[in-house]
Amino acid sequence: MSEFTKLDIEGDVSGRDVAYRAISGSGQVARQSTLTSSAVHIEFNRRTAPQPVLEWLYRQPVATMMCLRSGFSGYNLSVGGSAERSYSPRRHRLFYLPPGADAQGDYTVGNTCSYIAVFFPAELAENAASDPVIGFDDPAIRHGLADLTNWSDDPGFSIMAEGWTLQTAARLRLRSLRTAQSPDTVPELKHDRLIEFLRYGHAVPTLGDMAQVAEMSRTEFMQSVWQKTKQTPFEYAVKMRMEAAAALLNDRNLSIEQVASRFGYGSLEAFSRAFVRIFDMTPEKYRAYPG
Repeated sequence: MSEFTKLDIEGDVSGRDVAYRAISGSGQVARQSTLTSSAVHIEFNRRTAPQPVLEWLYRQPVATMMCLRSGFSGYNLSVGGSAERSYSPRRHRLFYLPPGADAQGDYTVGNTCSYIAVFFPAELAENAASDPVIGFDDPAIRHGLADLTNWSDDPGFSIMAEGWTLQTAARLRLRSLRTAQSPDTVPELKHDRLIEFLRYGHAVPTLGDMAQVAEMSRTEFMQSVWQKTKQTPFEYAVKMRMEAAAALLNDRNLSIEQVASRFGYGSLEAFSRAFVRIFDMTPEKYRAYPG
């Protein structure tokens, strides 16, 4: 291995002495940018690759998701000593590795390739899948990640980062558990109580907060929300909170900034972005709309 790097980020780094990220072959990695909050650490990388095949060895003490962006024509990957499988980047752009997972494989690349590495802190990785999720695509995860990068300089970035991280962790767990438990065995969601909590709670809720109100474990809660709404907990929470915000916009005594603050948004831009996702219009247009 001609390159050996270690990760230096916040979070649980026990076992750092046996952690590694190593890529064989010549070429250089240019780190285009890095985004960090308490909820996630994101690296945007572009690599020159004179050789058509790059070999890769990986193990880190934090959960990791990789998103292949461009320059990849195929890859083979083995995790935890399992049989190596082949994947197409067009259909399998993403893969997720839980903390401590060993992965090795090779990538067929062009002269340059770019990819995103996402690292989850230990407390949020608990909400994600406990097993590797290899070779898949999820437009909601990819588009949300692209959207998140547009808000890197916004005061509300940390809130948006936590929201995206929770949503991604939930989608990863649902992907791994969707067939593991029959719908008949999923506990009934305490829907009315949860709606009241989401609509009238001031702080942006965490997955743990919602599960506690629903009197379920986090896994049970994610499964129950999906069964009832076909949404992740984060998608469900945003919808409920924006519907409540829309009702408050009818009160002309409150400014839009006050409504945003009421629901835990530190910036009007972040609030507007969440609102548009649900209503396809800005809060200003919604307030001005007749009736």
